[in-house]
Amino acid sequence: MIRIGKLLLSSVAAIALVSCTGCGGARVTVPLALDGTAGTFEVTAGEPVAKALSGDLSNSGITVGSGDLLLNANDISFTPADNGGGKGTVNYQGGGVFTVSGGIAAGADVATVCDAPVDSYGPFTVTLDADFNVESIDPPSINLEQSTIDLINSGAISICLTVESNVDGTLVIDELTFSLGL
Repeated sequence: MIRIGKLLLSSVAAIALVSCTGCGGARVTVPLALDGTAGTFEVTAGEPVAKALSGDLSNSGITVGSGDLLLNANDISFTPADNGGGKGTVNYQGGGVFTVSGGIAAGADVATVCDAPVDSYGPFTVTLDADFNVESIDPPSINLEQSTIDLINSGAISICLTVESNVDGTLVIDELTFSLGL
């Protein structure tokens, strides 16, 4: 298991600029960039890989009432090991499937979020076509639990992403997306 230190969630803090008093259910889409190593997973078929990160939302100035976690195909790329010359321990065939699961806990719990998240999400099942491009993601989004919304409103969260694949290679997730109801 690989642990990543603090990652400033500045994109979430930017939603403080969006104010909607009396709008009746305004939603804001908030991308969470996974810069550098935080979103890069070296996967071996059948072996889960997990990474943890934390962020501070205490200066966001908003109160979230509901939300969804989304994984978008445009934010994912996959490069097979050996330039596609092998698929895990079976004979080569194009494509593959991997899952992405998430766990969320309090910001101070980054060291334990992978082992003991407050809430767990997923898995998102990502199917690759013969050229290793994302063909589908199921489900496309998952509703956030109230305990996760409470953590977001408290200001600091930790996130653990766990990836498991049936093909060897490098998976890059550029960002996660939160759709938040104000």
